[in-house]
Amino acid sequence: MSQQQEDYSIPSHLDDSIKFFMWDMDEAMAFLAPLGMGIFAGWPMVGGALGLGCAWALTKLKKGRGTKFIRHVGYWYLPFEKPFKGTRVPPSHIREYTG
Repeated sequence: MSQQQEDYSIPSHLDDSIKFFMWDMDEAMAFLAPLGMGIFAGWPMVGGALGLGCAWALTKLKKGRGTKFIRHVGYWYLPFEKPFKGTRVPPSHIREYTG
């Protein structure tokens, strides 16, 4: 019985975001995008340093605000609705509903 229990791990939170090494996926993308551009441009050290700075800034921005903070900011302040197409969320520019 104890052998079967060791084969499975139970997550502490079901809503945890996807991790890439030690970062959440959005923080990893904030690191990997500048790194990739730096490698492509021939300046990988500059791209890596810029990527670390972006990941650090995003981590500080999200701290204490929840895991979906960036998505919420995008909903309220970006002018397009394509990332939210197909969801049951009304457009953000409609502030009051009547009727």
